[in-house]
Amino acid sequence: HVLADRRLVLTAGSRLYPPDLLRLQTVDPSTSSEACAQAVRSRCLTGSPESGHIWSRPILSSRGEILGTMTFESPEAKPLLLNSEAFDFGCNLAAIAIDNRRLYEDILHRSRHDQLTGLPNRSVVEERLDEALHTAQLTQTFAALLYLDLDDFKQVNDSCTHRVGDAFLIEVAHRFRACLRSGDVIGRIGGDEFVAVLADLDDPGLARVIADRLVQSMEAPFIIEHHLIRGSVSVGLAVYPSSGQTATSITHFADQAMYAAKRAGGNRVCASDLETLYQA
Repeated sequence: HVLADRRLVLTAGSRLYPPDLLRLQTVDPSTSSEACAQAVRSRCLTGSPESGHIWSRPILSSRGEILGTMTFESPEAKPLLLNSEAFDFGCNLAAIAIDNRRLYEDILHRSRHDQLTGLPNRSVVEERLDEALHTAQLTQTFAALLYLDLDDFKQVNDSCTHRVGDAFLIEVAHRFRACLRSGDVIGRIGGDEFVAVLADLDDPGLARVIADRLVQSMEAPFIIEHHLIRGSVSVGLAVYPSSGQTATSITHFADQAMYAAKRAGGNRVCASDLETLYQA
């Protein structure tokens, strides 16, 4: 078992009969009487010396963190001979494997996400844009790219310190993420710049609805470390295929539409296509 969301989840194969497998599918380590749950609570080897048919030992990381348990059980409640040295060796190998996997996943996540807000970074956004355009071409639907730039963000850093500015960006990221659909992605690509990719749009007008929602999400003031901060955002919107046929052209026109929103005073959406961009 490995710990997942504070529960013990069975992750390895077993020769147990189906009823026993079902019994062990998910075990609550805080209340269950199963040996694996008891091993988590006691942090030591747990068994039944009388019958000797089940043994469990916690798997500990190099920092002493409980990662899960390794459990052996005789399917017919017959005595199970335990080689404690081999058991310890197996637990240590499992701990190394789990630790290495978690380290790899952490490094992979850091390489693809912004360290401050936790949002995807530029490379992930570009991948999702390519995927969205490819899907739109195959299914004859629409895709959209939104460029977002906070208005007067420098004043937040200058008047409230950079620490408050960082906290402000984190809260902004939460608000932006809450405005999108489950399949959309928004990433942070610079200091106060964000990009959102909207895929599988049956109606291109939905992109404008979401863009307006992002602008409206900034209306309520932010309260950070006793500072009352009022913010706004300028959004540039480009839709496939009216704004362009490639990721490069879509990105260019979304960026230019964002600057058009800035020139118009900010706190608004400017939509772009090949004919109307420079009239915005």
